[in-house]
Amino acid sequence: MTQKYSWGGYRPGSGRRPKGEVSGVSHHTRGDISPRHPLRVQLKTKSELGNLRKKRTHEVIRAALSEGCEGEQFRICHYALQRHGILLIVEAGDRTALSRGMQGISVRIAKGLNRLWERNGSVFADRYETAPIKTARAARGVLCFVLNNARLHERLKPGRVDPYSSGAYFDGWVEDTKSAPDGRAPVAKPKTNMLKNTWRKYGLLGVDEVPEELELRAKPAATQRTRS
Repeated sequence: MTQKYSWGGYRPGSGRRPKGEVSGVSHHTRGDISPRHPLRVQLKTKSELGNLRKKRTHEVIRAALSEGCEGEQFRICHYALQRHGILLIVEAGDRTALSRGMQGISVRIAKGLNRLWERNGSVFADRYETAPIKTARAARGVLCFVLNNARLHERLKPGRVDPYSSGAYFDGWVEDTKSAPDGRAPVAKPKTNMLKNTWRKYGLLGVDEVPEELELRAKPAATQRTRS
């Protein structure tokens, strides 16, 4: 049976369309965000824009992260580049802090990439997806998934930290790794106990450790539109 809608009521697809990539949040009600629980976030870029895992592209993204990785209630603690996406582990004080922080970093990255590519227009797909990290065991799994994501999808030499990630700034490797590069860090130091300490009781990460695949299919309540 075809469902009918009257004027003034809800209709799927109704309402104002987002303008550009800075489209605010979805109309779904989000669950509360706890400042004790970090979140994993995935930003997806439009596939036609090409591979993000290139030196110049990474330099632009790293510069944007250096400027926007830390706010009063929002911190980007870890990241890794995929070919068509960016994986993040963030801390946020509440929903508003998460939304503003992600909108801000999305804008910085998109502007930088558009300058590099000498183009205009949107860079990111419509939404970013989030999921809370609620246990120390899960935190270790997400850390491995993000920092060693290239072990799943790319060719990476044994014993090498992924150069397209924040792995050089991570202090939880089993192996002795090269010291972090000079200059402003593209990530903030975590403040949650879960990211600082408690995940370590399940073992430090190995540089060559292959993570378990984690799907980030956020429910509507955990989905936000990106801005850039």
